[in-house]
Amino acid sequence: GSLLKYLVKNRDILMTSTSTDNDEINQVRSQLLSICLQIGKGMQYIVENNLIHRDLAARNCMIDATGNVKVADFGLSKNVSGNIYFRQQMSSGVKLPIKWMAIESIEDGIFTEKTDIWSFGITVWEVFNEGKTPYGGFSPTCVKTMISDGYRLEAPSNSACNDNIYQKTMLKCWERDPNERPTFAQVVTDIDTLLSNSVGYLDLTL
Repeated sequence: GSLLKYLVKNRDILMTSTSTDNDEINQVRSQLLSICLQIGKGMQYIVENNLIHRDLAARNCMIDATGNVKVADFGLSKNVSGNIYFRQQMSSGVKLPIKWMAIESIEDGIFTEKTDIWSFGITVWEVFNEGKTPYGGFSPTCVKTMISDGYRLEAPSNSACNDNIYQKTMLKCWERDPNERPTFAQVVTDIDTLLSNSVGYLDLTL
């Protein structure tokens, strides 16, 4: 089923905002990092096949009963074989997911691996924030202005989300300069390292 629905359904187990039990926090962190790692690996495969997804979000990932996660919904994806980016006129009539989009996608209609990386950072934020909608009740127009002015989503209130996950993973994905953002190969390596530092898994119902 949908990863977003899974996060919402299991929010009482996946949020540890009031927990002081380190074992529980580590279990939740491991579970959520595993989800993020699988999404990262899926996106790494997509990039290696010269595709830009353009609509990466928790709602467009699927999770099965054994916890396997796959990236889905390629409705906006583009093959960029031979090019490093795709440019779309913002007045083209295609409805775009502004709250998940990189600043250069919003401002200039440019899509690259690094814009998918921005969306990956938003998706990681969703995973650690019980599937909440990024930027809350702000309209897409407001979000455009906020991002341009340098605002970035605040860290989730989940104890499982430590500084390494927020500052070194999410915030790095949201650097204004695309060249300062990691590649999917890099985030996979980084998250794999974070996961190896956490232990234990939770038994969750789907």
